[in-house]
Amino acid sequence: MAATIIRNARIVNEGVIIDGDILIKDNRIERVGGEISVPGRLQ
Repeated sequence: MAATIIRNARIVNEGVIIDGDILIKDNRIERVGGEISVPGRLQ
């Protein structure tokens, strides 16, 4: 199961713009938010 984190992204959803991280697992967006941390991964 590969995971990708996109850091410091500008996310637009339904007219709302936020700055944060995006976690993608198995080709699906798993989480969107401030600073996302993944256990066992260097930041």
